[in-house]
Amino acid sequence: DAVLAAARAALAELDSGVSAPEIPGAEEIAADRPAKPKRSPWTRKNPYAATLVANRPLRGSDSTKDVRHVVFDLGDSDIDYEAGDGLGIRPVNDPHLVSALITRIGADPHQVITTRAGEFTLVDALTHEYEISLPTRDLIDFMVERSRDAELDHVLSTEEREALEGWLWGKDVLDLLDLEPALEISATELLELLRPLT
Repeated sequence: DAVLAAARAALAELDSGVSAPEIPGAEEIAADRPAKPKRSPWTRKNPYAATLVANRPLRGSDSTKDVRHVVFDLGDSDIDYEAGDGLGIRPVNDPHLVSALITRIGADPHQVITTRAGEFTLVDALTHEYEISLPTRDLIDFMVERSRDAELDHVLSTEEREALEGWLWGKDVLDLLDLEPALEISATELLELLRPLT
């Protein structure tokens, strides 16, 4: 009890020299608050199209991990990107390859195509929605049935994945279609043989 009494006496002594704090009014509180940050117009549905300025590896060629330093030009977007912020990268196909592919199949670039992701013009679908740089196995099988390419037949007959990957190296969808120049394929048929661009 003596300890408790001593503690009470010490607190009373401290309280006697302290005046109650002033409570600010609503106007003072509002004036002291930081302004709300300006809301960015850039969202997932309205992304900012930044330009890649630099992309260099941070590890040596003998490393098993691919770690890179990338720099994007954010221009006049007013985006403040800080370490730890998220960044979404949306790939876009080469417009020259898109144009050449549309010409090759003899389609109207403004033809509206309905896909699982929605409705797009053919040029938009091939530019933003479908992978055209890397042929799919479905496209390879489709071309094997329709072309007379002895090299492709041989590569597939070996059933060696490395042989197929070596044969495909540097080839895109247009290269496979060109194995059979007389082949006709509709835009819808072609898109069914492609994978989504991710």
